Amino acid sequence: HYPCSDGVQCVLEEHLCQGAPLCQDQSDVSTCTSKDWLGASCPFPDDFTRCNNTRHGQCIQNDKLKDNFYDCLDRSDEEPYLKKTESPVDWVSLTNCTDIKQSPGILCNGSSYHGGDCIPYYEWCKGEQSYKCNNDISTNNEVICSNFTFWIHQTCELFDSFYESLIQGSRCNGTNSGECIFPYYEGLEDVSRQCLDKSDQTHIQSENCPDMVYNENLHVHCENDCYGACKDGEESCLVESHEKCEACLDPTNCRGSCTTPGPSCKSCTNQDYFECSEFFCIHPFLLCDGHPHCADGLDEELDSCEEEYRRRKIIQREATYKCQSITHPELYTLAVACDGKPECFQEEDERRCLQNLISPYLFVIGILVLTMTSIFVHWIIQMLALTRNNMTQVSFEEFDLNDFFLYSLITGKQDEKSKEDLANVFRKSHAQTSYGLEINFSMIGLQSLNIHRNQRIELNKKYYAMELAVHNGNIAETMVCLKKNINWETCGQIYEDVVPGLKAKYTPEKVKDWIDSFTATSLGSWIVYIVLRIARVASIYFDFVKDVLLFVTMVRLLGGPAALMRYPENFSGQVVFILIASIFTPLISSGILHAIKSPFLILGFQQKMAENTNPMKNWKRKIVQCTIVCCSFLNPVMLQSVLENEKRNMTLMIRSGITSKNKMAVIKEMCVFCKEIKQRLLEFRKGEFAMEIIFQLATQMSMLMLNDTLTATTSGLETIFKQDTQSDVAGAQAILILSIIGSFLSAVSTSIKIKKLEKDDFLSTTGKIITGMRSLMTTLLRVWCLVFFFTPYLGLLNILAHWKGEQIPFRTSPSQEFYFMVDGKVETIPFKVLNRVDNSTTPPSLPHYSLYTQIDLASAYKVILCLLLVQMIVTHGAKYFTSKSYKQSCFFEKFVHLTECLNIPSIHSDWDSEGGNVNQHRQRWRQVWREMVAMEIITWLANIILVLPILVTGIYVRERHFLTTLVVGSFDEEIEAFNLVTLLMWVLPLGVTVVALLDLALFHLYNTNYHPWKLILVDDKSGRKEKNEDINLEASQANHALDSKII
Repeated sequence: HYPCSDGVQCVLEEHLCQGAPLCQDQSDVSTCTSKDWLGASCPFPDDFTRCNNTRHGQCIQNDKLKDNFYDCLDRSDEEPYLKKTESPVDWVSLTNCTDIKQSPGILCNGSSYHGGDCIPYYEWCKGEQSYKCNNDISTNNEVICSNFTFWIHQTCELFDSFYESLIQGSRCNGTNSGECIFPYYEGLEDVSRQCLDKSDQTHIQSENCPDMVYNENLHVHCENDCYGACKDGEESCLVESHEKCEACLDPTNCRGSCTTPGPSCKSCTNQDYFECSEFFCIHPFLLCDGHPHCADGLDEELDSCEEEYRRRKIIQREATYKCQSITHPELYTLAVACDGKPECFQEEDERRCLQNLISPYLFVIGILVLTMTSIFVHWIIQMLALTRNNMTQVSFEEFDLNDFFLYSLITGKQDEKSKEDLANVFRKSHAQTSYGLEINFSMIGLQSLNIHRNQRIELNKKYYAMELAVHNGNIAETMVCLKKNINWETCGQIYEDVVPGLKAKYTPEKVKDWIDSFTATSLGSWIVYIVLRIARVASIYFDFVKDVLLFVTMVRLLGGPAALMRYPENFSGQVVFILIASIFTPLISSGILHAIKSPFLILGFQQKMAENTNPMKNWKRKIVQCTIVCCSFLNPVMLQSVLENEKRNMTLMIRSGITSKNKMAVIKEMCVFCKEIKQRLLEFRKGEFAMEIIFQLATQMSMLMLNDTLTATTSGLETIFKQDTQSDVAGAQAILILSIIGSFLSAVSTSIKIKKLEKDDFLSTTGKIITGMRSLMTTLLRVWCLVFFFTPYLGLLNILAHWKGEQIPFRTSPSQEFYFMVDGKVETIPFKVLNRVDNSTTPPSLPHYSLYTQIDLASAYKVILCLLLVQMIVTHGAKYFTSKSYKQSCFFEKFVHLTECLNIPSIHSDWDSEGGNVNQHRQRWRQVWREMVAMEIITWLANIILVLPILVTGIYVRERHFLTTLVVGSFDEEIEAFNLVTLLMWVLPLGVTVVALLDLALFHLYNTNYHPWKLILVDDKSGRKEKNEDINLEASQANHALDSKII
């Protein structure tokens, strides 16, 4: 007993600390959290266990441990944070044994059973007396008793000492399959005669039920159960209102199946009972309980039982994968594939997830099939074009070769005209209208000559020096002239030779010489061409093939397209829909844009030129456009093939010699044609980067985190995204980290490819580095913002530890008041504040995670779609007033660009995209800067909104944490969640702001110091000088170069 402080009253110690005071002076409330109880045993240690979190004064019965109800008010009797692949039961320790009475049973070390550690089968899962093992499980543990797979391999035998033999009982085959029954047992052991799960209540149609007349001579096995059922001296009697005797006389409760229950009534006449066939019926509780009780399994047909299965939580709400049941292979069930919890026969739902989902062979075959298909489709489209009559041929007009001032460089010939003062020829040519054609042709040809690298570098330097001198040393005007007249790719080579970048500076000369000598040979050039061709195709389709194979696998694991359409609201299905959208949206949008703006690019340059004079018939044009859209996934490789072919043709034309000015014009047009192809490839890359990479990275990281979280609100497909190894967990995690890093590096490389395409390969190494840094930083930010948006709704990072703790209800009535101590005073709160279970439903509903997040996952999808739509509208308004090129573009082009800007702040077109003089370029630069500032602000606001769910959830997590800590104490997981959410609430907004400012700074740094055409921005009047000494040196020598015969 525990004495109250008034010195008068005392109360039973085992009743202390149950939430309400027992002492009239409430002095027993203060002792509940006293550490004086630590180490002290409960009054009946074999039957009671002390709580061990904060309320050490409370004791609970052993059979209340780990039964999915909080009996300890400090919640120390349950483990709410187990992974779904973990079990509160150590199944390995539950081995077979034989007790001291020779009855077979299950070993329960440290048990409170009077017969020792071996507890016979008939004592398990009876629902009455419970015995505790030293691993905190009891013989009535719900997890153990309901595990049909475990018990199916155990017998139901009892050793009878009178007959000295084993008596065979029957095992229940329903939801309490750990129970053994002995309906006709005559011995002294306290055994069960009826199954608690009612699985023994199956009856033959129209059979007479027992007459319920007890006869002590006929019903010897009921002697103990029917004691007192008859009057003294009576050998037999009609039993009424004697529960134990009735159960012994009618162990299957046959009378319950009658329309009017009574002695000798006809079985299976009760309409509530389920008729298996014309011969049998079963208790209505057995219908759709996950175990077949009809011979043909009619009571467990999936189509009719699915709703009940979900209500009883026999199958999870996310389950969509149809398979044979792991417990009853003759039945079909629905499982959550790849969630780490086997639910199908032979673990079909998990086994494939641990294998290589994307076979290297399938990957290679996919690349080859797409390549061959693209070639075939390309051939078909060309055949449509070639059927036209009167194909226009390009004619060449002869002209005076001596008008071309670098002719001697290209051909290696010298004549009288070429020996004249080259400076004068250059000045004269520069003033002519044909200068642009001539210099473009000359410099492209110069780069393709088979001369030594150093000789090419010297010639490019001398050309730049002459160009600089013509413009009186004005670097900005010189760069405008180069940009206007020369192919940008060639400009890049000239600028690299004049101002060596990092690659040119730090690559050893021996390595450069070896590369030059290798590519100079026919075999070497062929090998380089083939390798680059394969690499380009693989780079285009690597992600596509991987994603398509992953998509097919995921659809298969979800149960096929039918299951996907039947359960579109499930998380796994939503992941698949996101994957579909991220794969095909950029492809289709770029295909539509291609079909609208330039459908004839894939036909090649000659066909494109012919189209200008001899247009294709309208119906053929429509066929070509439809083919381009329908085969959007083939467009990139077809365009890449055309680009490589035309560049090769252009090189061959230049090397063949100069015969006409028209030929120069053709070369110029071919450069424009190639640039247009690159523009289409650029649109594809932008869409891939903005949609596919960003959303897939966010999805992948969310799934990876979901696999490791303890507070997941949903499940499905997690293990697809997790590498598995049976021998080295650390190695698996390392592979996982490397996989994520590889995905981010892929995002960086894609952004660099986009920038290279924009600048026609005229991009310095430093410019690539800054572009990569911006891409990595903004991609990381956006991906993490998307992940953090869904973190509360998915329960990632164990942030919903407090909600997870509420998924086990308190056994105490929610209507009572809860008493606790605060600063030495007794305070009370309604117990329903702690135990937020909705008892108005059947079964009672556990608290939903939206108590912390305010909305559920489905609503979160709608919110983020609305957010993206609003972001697009605001972005459209900002660009309409800050970007002239955007304002003039077509509707679909605007739409595509807006989708690109959803995740990464970007400009519509750079300030170098158009021609004009120096001032016009600088004016466009200021306009681009204003546009970028607007995009950064909009993206910053969008990212801030994306992390708002963390802030909202943090408010409710902190509120709950303060309550539980004050009243009942907190789990370690709850303390960690509290600390994490408190940290995220200020780190995330700060991080979003810092990254936005850094990105804007890097954008300014790139444009002013590392942009390919940065020298156009040089303001000579303000005294700003070019930093590179090589350019200054060449500029100072320009006049000397013009006054001497350099070549």
